[in-house]
Amino acid sequence: MPMRPTRSRSAPRALLAAAMAVTALVVAPPASADAPAGDPEVAAYEVEFLTMMIDHHQMAVHMSELCLERAVHDKLLRLCERIMETQAEEIALMQGWLRDWYGIEHEPSMDDPAHHEQMMMLEELWGEAFEAAFLAMMISHHAMAVEDGSECVATAEHRELRTLCRRIVASQQREIMQMRMWLCRWYGECDGAYRRSA
Repeated sequence: MPMRPTRSRSAPRALLAAAMAVTALVVAPPASADAPAGDPEVAAYEVEFLTMMIDHHQMAVHMSELCLERAVHDKLLRLCERIMETQAEEIALMQGWLRDWYGIEHEPSMDDPAHHEQMMMLEELWGEAFEAAFLAMMISHHAMAVEDGSECVATAEHRELRTLCRRIVASQQREIMQMRMWLCRWYGECDGAYRRSA
C-alpha cells in the first residue's frame, strides 16, 4: 500500500510568507516616492518648476478674487470660483511635494512686477471693461502654464508631478478655449476659430 506523502506544518506558513512578500513588492510605493529625483539636474528642475508654478497659481487666485467682485457674467463668475478652488488645492499639493521630496517650505510669492502692473490695471476697471481685460490677461496667464506644464510632462521624474502637469495642461487649455469664446462673443475681440461665431 503506497504511503501518503507527509506534509510539513511549516509549509503553509512558508507559502503564505512568500505570497505576502510578493504582494508587498507589487503594492508598495517605490522607494523614491518621498525622495528627490535621482538625477540632480531633474531634481533642480522639479524644485524650480514647483516653486514657479506655486507662485503662478497664486497670481491666478489673486486675479480671480478680483473677478468675483467686478465681473458681470455669471458664467465668468463661476469660472473664477473654479480657478480659485482648483489652483488653491494644487498649490497645497505642490507645497507638500516640495516639503516631502526636497525639504523646502515655500509660501506663494507675487513679487513679479508684471503681475503688479496687471493688477493695478484691473483694479481701475469694473463691469464689462474689467471682464474684457481680465479675459485677455487670464488667457495669456493660462497659456504660460500650458507651456510650462507640457515641459514638466516631458522632464519631471516623479509620476505624481507628471500627472498633475497633464491635468494642468488639459484643464487650462479647455479654459483658454472657453475664455476666447466669451471674449469674442461678448466683446467682439475674436481670433482664429472664434471669429466666425462672434
